[in-house]
Amino acid sequence: MSNWKKIFYLGAGFGVGLALTVSLIVCVWLWYSLRPEPPKPWQTDAITAQFSELDVTTGDRIVATFTYSVQSLIDRDCYFSHDNDIVFRVLPDGKGLVQDNAIKLKNGTYIPAHKRVNVSLQVTYDYDDFYSKKQRFDLEKLNTFFKRRLEEIDGFVVLDRKNRYEIRFPNGWRQGLEARTEQRQGK
Repeated sequence: MSNWKKIFYLGAGFGVGLALTVSLIVCVWLWYSLRPEPPKPWQTDAITAQFSELDVTTGDRIVATFTYSVQSLIDRDCYFSHDNDIVFRVLPDGKGLVQDNAIKLKNGTYIPAHKRVNVSLQVTYDYDDFYSKKQRFDLEKLNTFFKRRLEEIDGFVVLDRKNRYEIRFPNGWRQGLEARTEQRQGK
């Protein structure tokens, strides 16, 4: 074999090897850059909530309004619509979250950066066989009905999917109900 053939084969082999190496590098880079990015973790301490009060009204339906004092610890304003697909009910005994169409943020919620605002969540109940609409002025029946309903709730969670904020609205009404019961018994 002549020298020019050796040089030709050596150059061709080098060129093919270089092309394959560059192709492999480009493929690996494309695969890495186009792979789905894992979602960032939920921020549970960006916005905090503390239970304030519970108000129950009876009319065409039973409406419980849970009011919370919400503190923003972030540098930007947040707005949550009154859609109920972002609000979850926390089940007791650590059984998780459940979306409930009966729960909604009252009038939507605007939380300015580094401010404290009151936020209300409304839960609507239908009358049932135990507590009918005719009995809506019977406070003893309402108390029994609603106490049973409160045992099904251990708080609420609002999930801001865009910014990945998880706002926990803790159960604080049990302590308030126990304190009122003790006051009544003491009188």
